[in-house]
Amino acid sequence: MAKRKIDPSMPRPRAVRLAGRPDAATRKRAPRPPFGLGQWSDAQEAAVVVLLELPDDGASAENAVGKLAEQIPAASSLPDGTLVVVLETAERSGGVVSRLLRPASRIPVEVRSTALLVRGYSAIGAGVDPESSEELVWGIA
Repeated sequence: MAKRKIDPSMPRPRAVRLAGRPDAATRKRAPRPPFGLGQWSDAQEAAVVVLLELPDDGASAENAVGKLAEQIPAASSLPDGTLVVVLETAERSGGVVSRLLRPASRIPVEVRSTALLVRGYSAIGAGVDPESSEELVWGIA
């Protein structure tokens, strides 16, 4: 297993909000915030973090770039300069049993970067969050 390199240029937001925040109706748990932050924010000026959901049609992440990109807010819908971070780990769509039998998956950097590009982001980068050891991909609206 290759050792992941920590990117010293990785953005360090002071607050993050979860796009498409999981709710009680879907019974999904929100992941821990990246960057060592203790909680999610509701502030509009906070960086946006996206937890992708893999489609339940059996398609691989590489073959589902369009469906994954649709889950990321369009860059044009956010204020200029907003940081958007896409998490490495993705949820599985479907019911509780489906998620238990097929646990969360990791989405390759190339797929998440392409999804950000499709949605209009610039200054796309990737690096390992030293706090969570998760490989993050980010872009600027």
